[in-house]
Amino acid sequence: MLQKQASQKPLAKKLHLLQTSQTVTLVGSFELDLLSHELLWTDAMFMVHGLAVTENNKISLADALEMVDPVDKQRVHQYLQDGTFQETVEFDFSIYTPAKEKKCLHAWCTNLIDEDGHPVKRGSFQDVTRQRILELELQAANEELKIKAEISEHAEVIANTGSYEWNFHTNQMKYSDNLYRILGVNPGEIEPSLEFFLGVVHPGDRQFIQDQINARRATGTILTSNYRILLPNGKTRYINSRHHKITNSKGDDILIGTVRDITDEQNVLQQLKERTLLSECISENNIDMIAAYDTELQFIWWNKQCELKYNLPRKQVLGKKVTEVFPYVKGTEIEASLEMALKGESTHLKDRKYNNIEGYFESYITPLKQDNMLYGVLVITHDLTEIKKAAHTMEQLNRELQERSSFTETLIDTSVDAIAAYDKQMHIVAWNKTSEQRFKKMKEDVLGKHVLEVFPYLKDDHRYNDLLEALKGKSFRYHNQYSAATNSHYQSYLLPLQDDNHETFAVLSITHDITELKQVAEKLDMLNKSLEEKNQELEKSNNELVSFSYVASHDLQEPLRKIRTFSERLMEKEMNNLSDSGKDYLMRMEGASRRMQNLIHDLLTLSRTNTSPKDFELHDLNLVLKDVQANLKELIEETGTIITSEALPQAKIIRVQFKQMLENLLLNSIKYRKAGEQPQIAISYKEVPASAVPLAHYQNNNSFFCISVKDNGIGFEQEYAEKIFEVFQRLHGKHEYSGTGIGLAICRKTMQNHNGFISAVGEPGIGATFNIFLPAD
Repeated sequence: MLQKQASQKPLAKKLHLLQTSQTVTLVGSFELDLLSHELLWTDAMFMVHGLAVTENNKISLADALEMVDPVDKQRVHQYLQDGTFQETVEFDFSIYTPAKEKKCLHAWCTNLIDEDGHPVKRGSFQDVTRQRILELELQAANEELKIKAEISEHAEVIANTGSYEWNFHTNQMKYSDNLYRILGVNPGEIEPSLEFFLGVVHPGDRQFIQDQINARRATGTILTSNYRILLPNGKTRYINSRHHKITNSKGDDILIGTVRDITDEQNVLQQLKERTLLSECISENNIDMIAAYDTELQFIWWNKQCELKYNLPRKQVLGKKVTEVFPYVKGTEIEASLEMALKGESTHLKDRKYNNIEGYFESYITPLKQDNMLYGVLVITHDLTEIKKAAHTMEQLNRELQERSSFTETLIDTSVDAIAAYDKQMHIVAWNKTSEQRFKKMKEDVLGKHVLEVFPYLKDDHRYNDLLEALKGKSFRYHNQYSAATNSHYQSYLLPLQDDNHETFAVLSITHDITELKQVAEKLDMLNKSLEEKNQELEKSNNELVSFSYVASHDLQEPLRKIRTFSERLMEKEMNNLSDSGKDYLMRMEGASRRMQNLIHDLLTLSRTNTSPKDFELHDLNLVLKDVQANLKELIEETGTIITSEALPQAKIIRVQFKQMLENLLLNSIKYRKAGEQPQIAISYKEVPASAVPLAHYQNNNSFFCISVKDNGIGFEQEYAEKIFEVFQRLHGKHEYSGTGIGLAICRKTMQNHNGFISAVGEPGIGATFNIFLPAD
């Protein structure tokens, strides 16, 4: 174990250095599997996107693209999806972090084939937001320089100054327009050259200027010269020139200089020089708060960041002493650091909070010098707030990681399964309490030991070879294993644990005791066999009952037909010979026999519903309804019933039974119509999920066709919604409404044969609705 830890230290150190380097340089790396679209990010990539690092450093491609600026999304998606190019592709795009912060990213990516032969795209994203801001600032500076050049040109005219450039390598010279004028010619009138320049210099100063030129070729120091020139009109002009040598990007030495009439402007030139140096310093550090003071600690510079942070405009600060603007500075370390800077010493104030501004800052206090002469103090203050927040976030993430690790260990330790883990050297690295109880070996006695040292008998067991294969990435599952030592049944798993590179670094072993489950299964098997025997007996009894019902009903038909036949003959031929009471008896006998015949007919129908073959065929329910309406045409016309129907679906049904059910429902609605009101029946259809159907959770259907038959009849109390589907159940007397009380029972039996359901909703005086739920699958 110690050897392993020692070998892992350099790797961990290199990984830490890489992660630190990526974090500092704002560079994150990624890998995209072009087949599975699985996207893997480094920690720095999550930081660049303003996201918390996921547990497995993975993020979906859709989530990553969601952050891309809509203007760039299609182009970025095309680059990431394109697996054809071989060379490295670079492109820029913008994202919006969850905090709505816009960032500019520069991407490098290329297509590769990984260790498993999968096409992948690997690359890096760098946060170049600051770089782009600096580029914009540089562009603004160039524009400002252009403006300043134009201003300078006008200023030359106003101040009567001129400038020139002389490339020593090409011997080419350039004059500003006003320099031509100062030399007494019109702009562009002559070709600038050393000969022309020396020609206008006063003969008494010519050798001095020639010596100055030679000196400037040898040194890059700034030289100031006073000399005279002769104008074409013969007048003498006194000139002050300031020159110095620079080197351009090609390596050419260039002499640049300014020329003006001699006036009392030396002090102005010196102030301009100091302010120029100060402006250059500020322009190089303008992302921070920058302030500058003279030797009296009076403000001579106050940049935009200072204005924004302190909410103090520049004009309210410049020229005032620091203690006048910030009285609380007196006697503090800040004042002492400023005083030290005036003595030539620099100071770094770390991790500070300042009055009137929120956040954490660090300040660099530096003396300003020119030619070893101190002329002021520069203070650069950097905002550490985001860094502090990032550090706090990292600390919180580490704490959460520790909590998760503790939770995982607790979860494993309290598992009812025996859990163990083995590293690549076959040493035991995890061993929970259930493993202690099952194998009678304590954790401290097995951790760090080789598996064969703990379980020597595994040497000749196939499970040892399986463990070796699992370390190569293969999974194993053992079903219904029996242990004679513990007299128990179990199932176990060997699962390889892999890192981000799909390298197996350990194997997880999980053993689940299924002894009780096995016993329950055996008992359940015995109960199922007993239940099957009971079902067979019940089925035999039902078949006998159905046969009896059919025979009894069928045998009753013949005597009933004779009774009805003789009753009709008596009514036709002997009715006038009967007394009034005889006529009444005869009418009652005929009615009773008719009801008995209808009852037997319905019983036979119900019996056939139970016994007829259940042959399901696909039918158009609109055509089935049309046939029903044709059968009931005379009754519909006689009662004036209006039937409307929405388009019905096609469904697999037992056509005869389904047609009989629809006919029973329509007859039921017509029968129980309200007196004096035209009967109306509305048939509607919709498809509903199984969750909306009562008792549907006992079936494997995902959805149902719901066909509703709604009427405007007399209705019923909702408490009888189940009773009306029972055999021989009637809510009204036989003299009020005819019927046998079997029709709705046939409807329910029909829906049972269709693995469906039927329900009723009623309201007295309003009507009734019958809902048919037919499986749509």
